[in-house]
Amino acid sequence: MSVVTAAARAIAFYLPQFHPIAENDAWWGPGFTEWTTVTRARPLFRGHAQPNLPADLGFYDLRVAETREQQARLATEHGIEAFCYWHYWFAGRRLLERPFDDVLRTGSPRMSFCLAWANQTWSGVWHGAPERTLIEQTYSGDADERAPAHPCGI
Repeated sequence: MSVVTAAARAIAFYLPQFHPIAENDAWWGPGFTEWTTVTRARPLFRGHAQPNLPADLGFYDLRVAETREQQARLATEHGIEAFCYWHYWFAGRRLLERPFDDVLRTGSPRMSFCLAWANQTWSGVWHGAPERTLIEQTYSGDADERAPAHPCGI
């Protein structure tokens, strides 16, 4: 009897929050992206180097196909085999979906992927307003499961 072992694969989480969306404009002001949060970071203890600013790709915008291609190239060069895209689904409403939808629509970058559902309520906790609910995560069961499929097939 032979035993087959599979090697572990390096898969990087892909946070699609580096482009503006109407909801963030309404909640935090025009042009808000995660770059806004990154640049506001401050050291919390001795030796804590913040803000940690981007290097090779600069302050990129994930709506730009060339940016996603560069990310995939860098990831591959450093042993990453796939991206795990954060998927935001709120009872039939998706947010920050454009980068992943563009990848599905164009087939580029040509890199393996999977999805991870970020299934929590969004609040203002990261921005000093923890009592503020931006969009609530609900679990509606059958109704949610029967929601029409997304045009890209997800």
